[in-house]
Amino acid sequence: MKGFGSLFSYELKKLWMRPLLWVVLGSLLFLHLRGIYRNYVGYTGTNGYVIVDENGQEKKVELDTSGRDRRQMEGGRALAGTKIDDAFFRRAQETIPMDKEPYYIDRYFLENDASYYAFYEEFRTYLKNNTAAEFYQIRSDQVQSMLSGLDKDSRAYWEEREAEVEKPFVYQPITGVDALEFEVESLGNYVPVLGGAALCDLFAQERRNRMEALLFSTKRGKGLLFWAKALAGMATAAGGVLLILGALTAEELALYGTGGWTGAIQLSLGSWTSSLALTMGQLVGIEMLIVTVYALLTGLLAAAISALTGSGVAALATTTAVMFLPVLVGPDSSWAQLIPERLTNSMNLCGSLFLWSFFGVKLNLYQTGILLYACLAAALFGLCGVFWLLFWARPGHTGGIKTGGAGGRWLETGPSRRSGPNFNARRASPAGRCLPRVGDGREGSEEE
Repeated sequence: MKGFGSLFSYELKKLWMRPLLWVVLGSLLFLHLRGIYRNYVGYTGTNGYVIVDENGQEKKVELDTSGRDRRQMEGGRALAGTKIDDAFFRRAQETIPMDKEPYYIDRYFLENDASYYAFYEEFRTYLKNNTAAEFYQIRSDQVQSMLSGLDKDSRAYWEEREAEVEKPFVYQPITGVDALEFEVESLGNYVPVLGGAALCDLFAQERRNRMEALLFSTKRGKGLLFWAKALAGMATAAGGVLLILGALTAEELALYGTGGWTGAIQLSLGSWTSSLALTMGQLVGIEMLIVTVYALLTGLLAAAISALTGSGVAALATTTAVMFLPVLVGPDSSWAQLIPERLTNSMNLCGSLFLWSFFGVKLNLYQTGILLYACLAAALFGLCGVFWLLFWARPGHTGGIKTGGAGGRWLETGPSRRSGPNFNARRASPAGRCLPRVGDGREGSEEE
């Protein structure tokens, strides 16, 4: 295991020293960290409104709305832990100037009391005209309408899930974690580029450096080295995504605090009718898991193409093309929901009634997606091993020449263009130090 550890750490170091990986990581970090910060400070300083004055004349006014998310989060803390019941609705209707125009209501929230600001932004129609009982009845009617077209078993499944949703809802200021969830969802669209940048050269580099004959001259090159390279590649692909996700989470906690993570997903209008008993923190965790498994999947796809073709460019181009998969797949099929772009979309993830039976166990959309991606990643891992053995470790495909008839040994055809024949054997890698010195006309120490 000591030899494997040396190989693994060396392969890991090689991957993390590639400039392309850091360019992609840096770009994605900047893009998504900036997204959360801009939500916090506000994309624009003012919003324009058209109001009617005392004389019936229309005029345009500007209201400073910078920091709207911050005001919603800070104000909502006053209501954290409060049940959304009749008292919650009555207090809102007594304090918020509901009869005024949007300009006055927004001004009230921004300049006076922002405690109801976030809830009003999501449910202004229900908060203005309904009681809590009507609010829940409208939701129940919509849920039942969605379930009415399902078969008996599927309907029973979702009715059981609906019974697990706690009602009345308990208010939590979810603005910050909602902003984080949006950035995680957005990151899923760019994961193929990250996975490709991380692993596109995993199996191609040795061919480009003319090191493959040296590596495959012993059994170590066929087995132990493959596992070291493959596991280092998977660690790099997952590690790159986790680095970004960790930075996003740290930024969200620094700006918004810890509030909202225990709030139900039904506090967001887009998931209001969802029958999944999840908190916002659990939803973000599920999306992070999906994105991480997707990174492994696309990374291993790049590795498999790299092992098959020996070209890092072809591998990167293939994974980049995956980003355009939603354009090619029609929206009519239920399986189209499992496309990464749609699987990481919170409205689709929480609102879909997709069910798949796996050995008698019913799985919902996100459970099916995680299982499917993990299985595809495992299959690609196996393909990497097959391509490694068939196209690289097989005599005649490694640039080697055979000497001494049927029982002869395989030797490297020529030295590297930049170094002597013994340089790679001594300094190229930990694997090289364990291999015979070849390329100078002397036979290797181990037979094929």
